[in-house]
Amino acid sequence: MKIFQQDIRVIHDLHITDDRVPYQDDRAVMVYLALEYPERYYFYKFTMFKDFVEQVAYPYRPKPGSSENILHFLNVCNIVLGEIENDDELINMHLNRLGSTEYPDNHLHILAQDVIYAAVQHLLVPNRGVTLPVNVTVNAGEYVATNIEPSLQGAFINHIQNAERNKRIGDLGELFVMEWEEKRLRGVGVMNPRVTHDSKNIGDGLGYDISSYSDDRLVRYIEVKTTTGNITQPFFITASELKKSQEDTRRFYLYRVYNYNPETKAGEVWIIQGELTQYCVSPSVYEVKLKQVV
Repeated sequence: MKIFQQDIRVIHDLHITDDRVPYQDDRAVMVYLALEYPERYYFYKFTMFKDFVEQVAYPYRPKPGSSENILHFLNVCNIVLGEIENDDELINMHLNRLGSTEYPDNHLHILAQDVIYAAVQHLLVPNRGVTLPVNVTVNAGEYVATNIEPSLQGAFINHIQNAERNKRIGDLGELFVMEWEEKRLRGVGVMNPRVTHDSKNIGDGLGYDISSYSDDRLVRYIEVKTTTGNITQPFFITASELKKSQEDTRRFYLYRVYNYNPETKAGEVWIIQGELTQYCVSPSVYEVKLKQVV
């Protein structure tokens, strides 16, 4: 987005010689993206987003002009969309109200924004910003990784649906850990704990999701892996996460959240501190990049 805004400014300055400005702010760029990629983006409005996250106690406060707003906005919209996709009655009501000449909203992104708008404009929330406290059980047991051999047996798997569900549970698990980290730090006397959602503030590829700190004030880089199943459910570790754990062993933590219930905000957590090499024993995907042999 920033590159687009910079480039459009160059084009504008080449052709416009008076004091007019291009007005290609974040909201305008999000309109272009939502129109071109309706399955990925939403129409962004700062005030609506700000009011909604305050209403649902989302752990981020939008700041005017900050690029972090967009990543968190997309995250919030996707979480709402995940809830909508479980409500067949609402989806049918929404689709039945659309005529043949109206935008079909096949990806339900407009409906997700309608829900956010309605919550801000029409719902009276007496306990605004008050939510269930997290309920965390820490597992102090010891576990080792087991090797998973490919079965070479056919199966019909809805990979897209599974990926979308796993993404939603993963996002909720990160929010769950953020809230728990703030609670943990307050428990050791930190009055205003600063726990940041770096994978949303900065983007993916950092090798971790959340930055917090330990009781001794040493920065703690936390990668979160969440499942609604038990602790034996497999999970994936990326090359970036493995590298981060190897290069920053003392400050790297993996929080394995399992038996997670997003409705009650309850779950169990097993924590790994240090590098992850010993757990990476079953490669399932290889990235292949070709180059021509000269």
